[in-house]
Amino acid sequence: MSETINENLIEPFLGQFVINRIKNSNLNINEFEKKELSILSIDIMPFTGPIANLENYEIRNSLNYYLKIVADCVLDNSGFIELINGSLLICDFGLLSNDYTDNACESALKILDEVENYNQNAESNLKLSVCVGISTGLMDYGILGSERKKIFASFGKNRNDSQRLLYINKAYKTKIMIDENTKNRIENKYITKEIDRLMQKGYGAFILYELVGYK
Repeated sequence: MSETINENLIEPFLGQFVINRIKNSNLNINEFEKKELSILSIDIMPFTGPIANLENYEIRNSLNYYLKIVADCVLDNSGFIELINGSLLICDFGLLSNDYTDNACESALKILDEVENYNQNAESNLKLSVCVGISTGLMDYGILGSERKKIFASFGKNRNDSQRLLYINKAYKTKIMIDENTKNRIENKYITKEIDRLMQKGYGAFILYELVGYK
């Protein structure tokens, strides 16, 4: 990386984890490492309020504030934001800290608190409703792409499961859904509630837990 580039300017675009790899020249394509991570997926559920009557800037401002809430909560808890796709964010915990599962759950609860504060104080009638899915397990992570375009990516069943848990919230009217592996790692500090047991083809029972709060 050129010494003339201000690291503080590019960190919001790449993230500290990727910057560290650039510094160490660790950018080989398709060389993946394995590590246990907690993956947090979050998205906005359908907006509530008279969205049809709002101006574009009001919707844009609400989305921007939502992204700020998520980014602050994730980064303050040593998370890495791997993907932003509209209002969907996929965040990896465990690349920058060993307390990854606790950090992921802490981030999720903090996000919900901040969103609630926003809804109570926002001048707009547009209210945010967000849901979170967290799954923990062994993942592959590394650089994917070509010499002209590279991205950091994580791969594994738990990345898919975190998104499944995210959108399952809607069916059970919950806010934060976690898997059994996550629950086993944080049950001494957090209150969890078993919601259901689903059969996952090729993997057996998939137990759903709601993350309720702190003990």
